[in-house]
Amino acid sequence: MAILFECPHCNKSLEARDEAAGKTGKCPSCGKDIKVPEKTSADTAK
Repeated sequence: MAILFECPHCNKSLEARDEAAGKTGKCPSCGKDIKVPEKTSADTAK
């Protein structure tokens, strides 16, 4: 499964692997630092 979220800087829709929850990285769209949120119940429904 994947974690779906938006970049807080450019609002680009992003998808990360479950293992990335809580980790930081760079948005592939704007290049700014982002933190992957923890997995939510909405992510498991998809």
